[in-house]
Formats: sequence, structure tokens, C-alpha cells
Amino acid sequence: MELFRVPLFTQLLAFQFLTIVKRLYYKHLDLQVSVLAGLTLPSSLTYLSLTDNTNLTSLAGVTWPSNLQELYLAGCGVAGNLSALTIPDSVTKLSLAGSTLTSLTGLTLPASLTNSGFSYAFKNSDNLTDLTGLTGLTLPAGITSMASWFSECDGITNLDGVTIPNGVTRLNSCFQNCKGLVDAGGLTIPSSVDNMFYCFANCTSLTTAPVIPSSVSPTASSYQRLQGLFKGCTSLSGTITINAKTSENSHWSEAFDDVDPTKIDKIKVPDAPTRNNLLANYPAFAGKVFILGEDGYND
Repeated sequence: MELFRVPLFTQLLAFQFLTIVKRLYYKHLDLQVSVLAGLTLPSSLTYLSLTDNTNLTSLAGVTWPSNLQELYLAGCGVAGNLSALTIPDSVTKLSLAGSTLTSLTGLTLPASLTNSGFSYAFKNSDNLTDLTGLTGLTLPAGITSMASWFSECDGITNLDGVTIPNGVTRLNSCFQNCKGLVDAGGLTIPSSVDNMFYCFANCTSLTTAPVIPSSVSPTASSYQRLQGLFKGCTSLSGTITINAKTSENSHWSEAFDDVDPTKIDKIKVPDAPTRNNLLANYPAFAGKVFILGEDGYND
């Protein structure tokens, strides 16, 4: 049985007495946590959507059904940290996009969660400022991608002390369109990451870039790993270290589009072919690209 947009009182009555209900939609109802905590969720419930309930500021005291598979909290007013949010391991699809979360401290992801079930994880959560909770985070076995996780989160200003969990392979568009991001120099990227397609694209305030690991080196079968990496980063400046090797000019497609070469002091790359490929796309960087071992690389 499914309950759609019927009057709230009617929904609550059904919520109390219909134990065979499987899907519930509570959208734009401005629910308070006391409403949820005072109800017994049917054990048969597999799908629950609380999207766009901006007044739902805490989920403490909520007991989730053990059979719950899909939980949608996009646009909810879930504030503070996630330490009080215990989601059953049965959940395979979860959305926290557009919430009012400010921190990832206390984040625990259900064991059954997969890449497809957590795509756009925190996208467009503008109150989110603290990502240090990622450091040391244990990811479910099914999560290897952080593609678009923090895209359009304009409240993030720096990534000091943030470490991407080991085992993550994809950072595609991870921070794309984060207009408030200024300093990513403190971000630690593990060697498990092999794709950063448009990772920082259109971060227009970004001045400091992280070290890009050698594991992001493009291959014949995966040639877009660096594509669009810093596209539209009009404030990017200083020294940029990219340890990835390239063998084709196309491997740098859009990587530095709209970056102002006058603001860049140095780009450090591992070898001559990589430098040649980069300069073939961006000749304005001539004299600023240095390879490992030559004079100027460590100056």
C-alpha cells in the first residue's frame, strides 16, 4: 500500500494502524521530530521520504523499521551533526542532499549502501562547512565513489585536515560549483583515487589546489581522469602539483580552461611527455611547467 499527498491527519491515522504499509511520502509538511518519535513505524515499511520538511531539525529518538530500504531526507532541516542519526543497515538508498547539516561529525553509513544508492549525497547543502568527519570514516564495501557528493555546497570554504577515505576511487565532480571554496591545499587524496573528472570545476574562489596523486594518470581505456579538473577556477594561484602522468594532449582536455596563467607561479609534473601534453593545450603556461628533477621544480 502507498500513501501519497493526503491530509496529514489522515496519514497519521494510517501510519498508526496500517501495519502493511510499505511506502510513505511526507513532503512539504513541515513535520517536527516529535511527530515522528511519537509514532510506531510499521515493520513492513521499505520506503520513507521526508524530503523538503525544513522544520525537521533532529532525528533523535526515531526508531527505523528493520526492513527500511530507501530513506530520502533531501531538503530536510536536519541540523548540527549526524551523531544522533542511526540508520539501519538494511538501507540501500539514502539522500541527504540539500539538508541543513553543518558537519559530518558522527557520520555512520549503513552497511548495505552502494554508489548508486548514495549519489549526490550532500549536494547543495549550503550550511555544510566542516568536512573533517570524512577523515577516518569507514565506508560500506559498496561505496567506492564520492562523485558529486559535495557539489554546489557553497558553505565549504577550506579543506584543511580533510582526508578522502582510502578505497575511494572516483572524485568526479566531487566539489564542482562550490563557489565558496577557497583553500583545498590541505586535502589529502589517497592513492586509491584514479578519477578526478571535473572535481573542482567552477570553484571560482579556489586559490590553492591539493596535490593530485599519480594514481589519477589517464589510460587508453580511461582517458578523461583529469578532464575539467580545474575548469573555471578563475582565482587559482600559486604552485600546483600534479603527479599524474599523461601520454596524450587530450588527457588535459578542459583541465585549466579559464584559469588565469598570470596568477600561476608554477605547475609541477612528473615527466617531459606530461609537460608537453599540458603545454600543447595551454601554451600560455610556457615557462611555468617544471618536471621532477630539473632546476626550478623545488625552488
